[in-house]
Amino acid sequence: MSRGGGKCAGGGYNVAQRHCCSSSSSSSSPQQLLPPTGRPCIHIAQVAAGCSERGRVIDKLRERFGLLFSSICSMCQNLEGAQWEAAGKLGQAEQRLKAESARAVAAEQALQEKDRRLQGTLECLDSLQVR
Repeated sequence: MSRGGGKCAGGGYNVAQRHCCSSSSSSSSPQQLLPPTGRPCIHIAQVAAGCSERGRVIDKLRERFGLLFSSICSMCQNLEGAQWEAAGKLGQAEQRLKAESARAVAAEQALQEKDRRLQGTLECLDSLQVR
């Protein structure tokens, strides 16, 4: 680590603290970040360039992943809408099935009743024929 300069969490120099070329002054005004020669410190320029590049990379990542997340979100919303629609159609189909099932049971009972009556009529005819 350089004299007076602290490393920031991102690995660069923390320019809020004194940099390696600064005098022992503890003030952090921009003019006092210049070394006694009056020229900008090379480390400050490197930090600024690194921060600028990282900013561009973060912006590109935010844009790329933002589109990805928004497309995933819209796809999930579409799927959820389709799920609700399918659930509604399934509910309607279940109601139709119950109604048809009840009709089939009623028709079967009616056929059994007709069969009993026909059996009774047949027995009557058979008894008349025997006499």
